[in-house]
Amino acid sequence: FKNNDALLEEIQRERGRELLGEFQRKFDLVRWGIWYQMTYEYTNYPTLKDNMLPCHEYYPIPDKEVVYSGGALDNKAYNEYGM
Repeated sequence: FKNNDALLEEIQRERGRELLGEFQRKFDLVRWGIWYQMTYEYTNYPTLKDNMLPCHEYYPIPDKEVVYSGGALDNKAYNEYGM
């Protein structure tokens, strides 16, 4: 590979072929920071596109756990969308 970007792209594609339809696939996409982009671009379901937001990359942290952590644990991305 001529550069690191090309190598990373090939690794991402290979992992996609290996894990097609498996639960771990989302964790790979989240780890690489491309979950929203890839899911949105490659779905043909209008309902999913209408309801999917970038904040859905991570699950919301329950209020009880946020309080226990003293506010250290919080997914502020949901606030941007009024959730």
